Amino acid sequence: MYKNHFKNKTVVITGSAGVLGAQLSKSFIESGARLILIDLDRKKMIESLGDSYKKFSKRLTLLDCNLQKPDEVIQALKILEKEDV
Repeated sequence: MYKNHFKNKTVVITGSAGVLGAQLSKSFIESGARLILIDLDRKKMIESLGDSYKKFSKRLTLLDCNLQKPDEVIQALKILEKEDV
């Protein structure tokens, strides 16, 4: 991706602890984006980001959420609303 192409943009990625989600997350964060990452397991999200987690933690919001459970989705949406997404 282009360096700083996504500066001041917010990107939401679901399934961010998986292989594809992790690669997308790294690419977007290195392109200047602010990320909201959603997955079932916060620990796996952090592990999948590797060094990018520490380097860019100020531009990351991690949400534990099972998108198959409506109550968890509603809770995540409330958080996203506060994030001004």
